[in-house]
Amino acid sequence: MLLPPKATGLAASGGVARPWPSVLATWGPGERSTLHAHHCWHLVLALDGDLQVRTADESPPRPGGAILTAPDVAHAIDASGTRVLIVFVEPESDVGDGLAQALGASKIEVMGSEMADRLRSRVVAAPGEVELAAALPGVLEALGIAAPPSSLRPRHPGVQRVLRRLRADAGREDTSLEALARVARLSPGAAMGLALLLVAMFPANVHAARAGLTLGGSPVTPLLPRTLMQIVFIAATVAVTIGARRRSRNP
Repeated sequence: MLLPPKATGLAASGGVARPWPSVLATWGPGERSTLHAHHCWHLVLALDGDLQVRTADESPPRPGGAILTAPDVAHAIDASGTRVLIVFVEPESDVGDGLAQALGASKIEVMGSEMADRLRSRVVAAPGEVELAAALPGVLEALGIAAPPSSLRPRHPGVQRVLRRLRADAGREDTSLEALARVARLSPGAAMGLALLLVAMFPANVHAARAGLTLGGSPVTPLLPRTLMQIVFIAATVAVTIGARRRSRNP
């Protein structure tokens, strides 16, 4: 039987907030889950109680006020009798990169009452999803990472697939430029067209970087990183085109 919610913020019984494309937050009554995994960072914060987490190694459950799990790590959480705030973060996003650096080699971080209280203090005054969206940057800062700008743009699905392939690779997969371009689903015709487009637009990128222009309120990518990215993108598109021609000659 679930306990009645206490006055610890997020006054509505449940809700969802998505302050950035790569972050989804939801809250409501907690429950007991079975062993599972997500391809995302997963923060569970008990708003008015404690949690217990169990991992795939069958070790005894560990209690805590908040739990942060890395992507694809199996875990089971018992949040019975408490309300919880749950935050999902795409691992291929800038926020996901920040969490990976903050957590280091750990797969699961079980936080004690002191850290959990710090996180709760960031959302205690948030009665609903609008206020929670405004409070989440403080939650991220308490975890040791910077909040993304409000104008943060999502990464292209093709880029996300390539990053996912590289992070999951353990030396068994082909990670050549041609292979990664296929993972990104660049067809030969589209690849060549994209290569020409990248070359044609590069002078505009140089001008934007030197003039200090902004895009959606955020500074454009500096010239050196932009140049390196352009070289990588063009090399990938050319590799796809050349590889496709070779395969067509030698089916």
